[in-house]
Amino acid sequence: MNSTRSILTLCADPELRALLRLITEPGGHWIREANSLEEAQGLLGRHHFDLVITTELLTDGGGVELGRWLRTWNTQLPLLFFGSIWREAPENAALEQELAPCVLRPLPAPAVAMRESLFDGLRRGGTPRNPGGMVLSALALESLVEHRRPAASQRLEKRVHDLAGVLARGRMQGLDPQELYRVHRLCAELHAAAGLYGLMEMAGALGKLELLFQRLTLGEISDFQSFWAQLDEALDRARGRGPRPAEAEPEPDPAATARVLVVGVDDEDVQTLANAASRELVEIWAAKGLADGLTLARKLQPDVILVDLDLGGPGGGVHLSRKLRGVDGAPDASLGFVCRRLGVKLQVAAARAGGELFLPNPPDAREFLNAVRLLLAARRQEPLRVLAVHNGVTEHLTALEDSDGVEVTRLDDPLRAPELLDLTRFDLVLADSRLPSLSGPDLVRLLRTTPRWQDLPVVLRVTRGDAHQRAEALRAGADEVCLEDELEPSLLERVRLRAERYRRGRELRDRDPLTGLLSRQVFTEQLAARLGEARRSGRPVSVVHLSLDLFRELNELHGLTAGDNVLMGLGKLLTARFRVEDLRGRWGGAEFMVALCGAGPQDALMVIGGLLHDLQETAFDAGEGVRVRASFSAGVASTVEAGDSVEALIRSAAEQLRLARAAGPGTVLGASRAHAALDTPDDPTARPTTRRSPLFSPLGGRG
Repeated sequence: MNSTRSILTLCADPELRALLRLITEPGGHWIREANSLEEAQGLLGRHHFDLVITTELLTDGGGVELGRWLRTWNTQLPLLFFGSIWREAPENAALEQELAPCVLRPLPAPAVAMRESLFDGLRRGGTPRNPGGMVLSALALESLVEHRRPAASQRLEKRVHDLAGVLARGRMQGLDPQELYRVHRLCAELHAAAGLYGLMEMAGALGKLELLFQRLTLGEISDFQSFWAQLDEALDRARGRGPRPAEAEPEPDPAATARVLVVGVDDEDVQTLANAASRELVEIWAAKGLADGLTLARKLQPDVILVDLDLGGPGGGVHLSRKLRGVDGAPDASLGFVCRRLGVKLQVAAARAGGELFLPNPPDAREFLNAVRLLLAARRQEPLRVLAVHNGVTEHLTALEDSDGVEVTRLDDPLRAPELLDLTRFDLVLADSRLPSLSGPDLVRLLRTTPRWQDLPVVLRVTRGDAHQRAEALRAGADEVCLEDELEPSLLERVRLRAERYRRGRELRDRDPLTGLLSRQVFTEQLAARLGEARRSGRPVSVVHLSLDLFRELNELHGLTAGDNVLMGLGKLLTARFRVEDLRGRWGGAEFMVALCGAGPQDALMVIGGLLHDLQETAFDAGEGVRVRASFSAGVASTVEAGDSVEALIRSAAEQLRLARAAGPGTVLGASRAHAALDTPDDPTARPTTRRSPLFSPLGGRG
């Protein structure tokens, strides 16, 4: 008798689906995976199945709902139901009887126990009792689970951290019923997966979370302070491995793009932030209290200081933060607070103390890094750019022009505003309501109907007492209205606040999250502006299109994490090596673009050759103690040879990159000259060579 069976699975959790495929693989069973109740019902109507497998909580309903529908449609098709821990044994027995023929097994359970449940379900479908060749043997399954446990543990830890972020936002903003169900389902999935891989400490903590959300779903929670306290404890247990062992104090990384000093946060939470921050090229340092914090603040001169608001007692972090910012080198650091207590009054108190950031303690790594990125963007030295469209009266602009960090461009013809906005990325438009040739409200309407300027902040100046003028400005889409006789400091603060807020949001949208470089679209837009400036000044611009060599092979050999580390490392070099006016962007995949303003082709070849040399001298972590080196090929195009249009420059650089790749890894090639990676970087006239570098060799030799 043929033991091959057709199986339909409806399980939301990828870990459970993977183990089911693993267990059934030796039998050659035909397995179809459905992603929703509707899809499962459709498959059951079109195909013959010998067994249906489902779980308690699904993406669009429950396994019980599927089981009851199944019994109205087919009374004989066996069902394997993996239930949840909150149902008592008598309830399980009654449900198993109601859905018969049914095998009901609560999760979590070890993988071997799941194998036995699957075997029972297949036997109900008419499979011979001899298990040989039908499912994976218990011994082989135990061996495979043991081998896969470390990787599974890492995956689950990441999912638990993501869950913690969702819960942190839910604590501050609330959860609607759909979000509550998704969190409940995720807790159940993680609980089951941890049990399948024998991660019992994690499974126990996640089981506590699952039960808490089951009670919340049933409306059994009245003491929410106790609920959140129990939830925090369970999350800590699910994520915790105990404090890190004491180590020799390391030195700051001189190449770090930013340093964050964290004061009063638990060791394991600091480690979580540090692991995530390393991928963002941000260095995390931790201090237990004021004494350690002062020492590190002097040593590091941090960019961001993050303090527990309740360190040393309720509100004690405010006093401590003042001490830290009084240290030489630290007064300009951005200040943030974390707190286990959450509420509007606490957040306002933190803001009054100078805090630019308020997060739950422990902070979610992703939310924390997004916030740090915004703070760092605000600290950039590039001035806020304001386009001031005026009617000839300019006294109000003097305070703005004299203000540090603000660059004002005056314009007395509103019809030229689109031209200037195309050439320069302004952070705000300040305009008079009464203008020649085009009114202020009509200028706002022009901006709001042009997609690329729809979000640009506009402040309109109106005449005092003219309510109609004020109303028309707001209806047109102005972000704010101020009075014509309103001068410093009120106008200055309004303009600065609006412009800084816009720039922070734009900075987050415009940058590639992995490397911190400009996105492809933004790079292209800014290149057009740089080329416009170059035409007026007569200066050249060179564009470099570079691509990491053998990047796919790197990922296949060492894994995606190693590839990400190389991408971030190159992003770090590009960020640190070039000037403010130069552009650096990630073009896609392993390709990058650089625009060098004022650099001719020979200068560009020399600069990129030096960058290539620095990259080849850098070792990147590939995991398991392996470190690798990388190389890139690049094509250079210049306005001197290719013309001054964006399309022509990018096309020419891409063609040179194609030729460089053909010449061999580690080659930089321009239209008239080339630089070979393995020759002296200072010689921009060296011809390409077919000699290749060992691109992803372990640390210790370059061949």
